Amino acid sequence: MRMYFDLLRVLPVTSMIVACLFVMFMSYAGKSAEGYFHADSFALSRIAFLHTHLTLFYWFVFLFNDPFRFGANTLDASVVSPPETCSHFIRDNAVYNVALFLLWVMVHSIFAREKVKRALGLWKHPMERPVYSFLSSLVMGLNAALWRPVSNCARWDAFALSPMQWVLPGVIMILSLRVLVGYFWRYSDHAFGTSSHQEGTAWHGLERPLSFPFDLVRYPKAAGFIWILWAIPAYTVNHIFLSALWTAYVLLATYSLDVTRRHHHPSKYEDTLPALFPSLPAVLRLVGIMSSPSSSSLASSSPPREFSSRSYHGASRSASPSRHGVRRPAYNAHGQEM
Repeated sequence: MRMYFDLLRVLPVTSMIVACLFVMFMSYAGKSAEGYFHADSFALSRIAFLHTHLTLFYWFVFLFNDPFRFGANTLDASVVSPPETCSHFIRDNAVYNVALFLLWVMVHSIFAREKVKRALGLWKHPMERPVYSFLSSLVMGLNAALWRPVSNCARWDAFALSPMQWVLPGVIMILSLRVLVGYFWRYSDHAFGTSSHQEGTAWHGLERPLSFPFDLVRYPKAAGFIWILWAIPAYTVNHIFLSALWTAYVLLATYSLDVTRRHHHPSKYEDTLPALFPSLPAVLRLVGIMSSPSSSSLASSSPPREFSSRSYHGASRSASPSRHGVRRPAYNAHGQEM
């Protein structure tokens, strides 16, 4: 029963943080663009940016079983039991980890729904993206910090592998990190809302970016993460269980998004660019062997309606060049192309 009490400890902490953010939002929601509300958006977006990088670092320490003894939680059991007495699969710990994972799914997926954001008063608000990204990274970090090994029969040691055994996994992880961190830095406004305090806009589908890393796959953040998970040459029961859990969610979530987008905004974009696994030419471009295609060729397959940028108050926008040099069409207040 102890594991259930440990899990319940997470909920008050997360609830308290959500409540504080909501109270802060309600305190400043009625103020003008020059008031304190946008200062909060400025601060929280940068806190989310920093916290996400710290969470990513913690996950690496966690996945590598804390090789430098920082005192972090580890993927495999800290003490390996003898083969005669070890547990190959601890069901209670598996249930606990799934429940903890579902907490992240709730924050990351349910909180992204329009109805939920409207109920919280965050829909089309400058605090929308900063709050969402901060809570997502917070709960993702808790998933690593509170993880319980589902097996205590083996513990992976990164230093036990020879340099040759690290060549292929190392290359994949470096390229995956380049995709993942490249998304955070090149599209920090999309990921964290770092410009919300200036523009007073909400990110509900900016135009589909046409440059790295969106010229490789449609979902670079999800792709980079699951590539890292499976590239780590551990493959213990704990590693496979964790990787399978997150991969299943990524596959279901991206498939659901694609089905929705194809239904409401049919385009060639989903048919010409893979969702998670890049083509060979894309990989060659990533390592610098091939040059990137011209933005005009990508623009011909990019869906303009779904990813058009609209102002906070829904005012119409005139046609103008996007940040990547591709002109986007104009839309009226109803989202119709003019």
